[in-house]
Amino acid sequence: MTLLDPSVVWSTFVAVVVLVTPGLLIAGAASIRGIALVALAAPLTIATVGVVGVLSEFVGVWFGWWSVLVLALVAAIATRLLMRKRTPPAWARGSSHDALVLSAGALVALIVVGVIAYRDTPVGAISQTYDAVFHLNAAASILDTGRASSLELYRLTNPDSASIDFYPAAWHSLVALTSQIALVPVATATGAVWIAVAGALWTPGVVLLTRAVVGRHALPGWRLLIPVALSTCFAAFPYLLLSWGTLYPTGLATALLPAGLALLWFAVPLNRVAFARGVLPAFRRSVYPASLLLVWVVAAVFAHPRTLITFVALAVPLAVLVIVLASQGLRRAGRRRSAMAVVAIPIAAVVIAVAAAGVILVRAYDLVNDPISNRLTGGPATAHQDLLASAIQVLTAAPLSAPGDLPLPPAILLAAAVLAGAVLAFRSRRALPVVLGVLVMGVLYCLAAGSNDDLAKILTAAWYKDKYRLISVLPLLSIPLIVLTLEWLRRGIRHGPRIAAAALAATVLLSWFGPTLSVMSEQIGRTFALPQSEKAGTLIDADEIALLEQVASIVPADQRVLSNPWDGSSLVWAIGHREPVFPHLVGVWGADRDIVATRLDEAGTSPDVCEALDNLRVRYVIADPEKLWGGTDPQAALYAGIDRAVASATLVPVLTEGSTVLYRIDACGPLL
Repeated sequence: MTLLDPSVVWSTFVAVVVLVTPGLLIAGAASIRGIALVALAAPLTIATVGVVGVLSEFVGVWFGWWSVLVLALVAAIATRLLMRKRTPPAWARGSSHDALVLSAGALVALIVVGVIAYRDTPVGAISQTYDAVFHLNAAASILDTGRASSLELYRLTNPDSASIDFYPAAWHSLVALTSQIALVPVATATGAVWIAVAGALWTPGVVLLTRAVVGRHALPGWRLLIPVALSTCFAAFPYLLLSWGTLYPTGLATALLPAGLALLWFAVPLNRVAFARGVLPAFRRSVYPASLLLVWVVAAVFAHPRTLITFVALAVPLAVLVIVLASQGLRRAGRRRSAMAVVAIPIAAVVIAVAAAGVILVRAYDLVNDPISNRLTGGPATAHQDLLASAIQVLTAAPLSAPGDLPLPPAILLAAAVLAGAVLAFRSRRALPVVLGVLVMGVLYCLAAGSNDDLAKILTAAWYKDKYRLISVLPLLSIPLIVLTLEWLRRGIRHGPRIAAAALAATVLLSWFGPTLSVMSEQIGRTFALPQSEKAGTLIDADEIALLEQVASIVPADQRVLSNPWDGSSLVWAIGHREPVFPHLVGVWGADRDIVATRLDEAGTSPDVCEALDNLRVRYVIADPEKLWGGTDPQAALYAGIDRAVASATLVPVLTEGSTVLYRIDACGPLL
């Protein structure tokens, strides 16, 4: 399905409505206007959706659009009462004209991102990756069960565990809501939500952050469209994570970062004079943005809490700048003791926190007996190039791309504009932390992509030493720097406005139609490519999808379907609306599931196998001889009993499509 397919247009429209409507209600009640209204709507929605998921589980209410809308209305009323006599700060009181310009620009950005990302693959295609199984089935489970709690979602892979780790459910909830309202398959809703996130969350957030860094006077009126256009130009985001993983929740959380950083910029005083009367008075205007930042943190937790580590890493340069300004301002006001304290206390806190974290990590991960050198040694954590090659990729805005760690062609003009902005930022106090943030994330990417040393592992472990997660952060920092470059051209040289406009047009057009994004589109196409019948190491093929789409007509709705999940058939939940026994490739499955995985071939001869099948309510098996990565992963061996049962010809074939077969288990008799 192309972007012009009516079902794709409709589902993308629904995804945008789902993503912004609750947040618009709450932001409007808080009297937020202008670009802040557009930029904060989606973060407020994500926080609302995450909270509703937990509350609905707690009170036993079905999760759906109605429950989200009810909580949004309650939150809007409460916000209105709290804000009745309060006036938002200037940055949150923009004009309706700015809001309309940004909304129109975000719509165009949405289309551009959709065209580039899905140029070589249908929007409803399935990512041929390990992670796709869990994410698609998690959305299907929310849709079918009405349970969307982040405190329970991980039970999909730990069904019999007494306690479950937190797993963020915001992404899967948005997909389920879109599928529910638009009446489209989960895979189509997944593509639609990715496009909607790019247009309704990422792009407005980038604009708000750019204004926070560069200043509101640099982007009046139609010039708001400058960062809008630039938000679609970088391969590292919003495109790269589609080809790797595919990391849907991480993509959602990364798209949240610009709005959170903007709120942080608005929350801190960035001049010495503000500290003349002391530290607390300097922050008297920070309550409003800090309150919104707290809600943003809730949204980030439900999107992907590990992104908060990235947020902290990017906040450190800003915090250092504020500490320096505070110390200088207090000294000039004659408050020398306060000036010393404002430096000494944060340093002491950081030292204590680092030491405590080190002790906790050494004990929790037994790093004495199992050192870091033995960890982070496989998959994306292994570096296959050197530090110099990695540094060149950062400097040329051309990261490695999945599949295959392919170096993308350099984006020379885009990279030059970022570099020029970095130089100019040293003249701007507000923008200097952005340069330091680029340096921090760039160095971390180089270590992840170009080194296997222990130090590289230690510094990048919070990101799983995953170069793709690290490089995806750089665009949100690069765009304000490019705007600084364009502003210098516009104001600082003869015929500046015309030259700046020409430079912007050249940068954007060469990005859209240049080799970097062209190869990026091809890479995404490879990740989502659907073979007809020969998988050649991919997850699923067209024949298997055709069979899964027919399963609901044969398997009763109250029964589960058994399969070796490594052959792609566990996607029967997302495609065929029947719950699989194993909704992901790995998990802590419990006794009954372990029995059928390892000993299904003993059905009819071992009563405990039939008992397990009865407990799980299973009488059908789906099998395909071809497995993800050729079945070479050792973890696939757990399901050998299913493979042996299929090979033994004791199962009864019911439906066949290509090499994929739906079998019936007759050895245990009918289910009661």
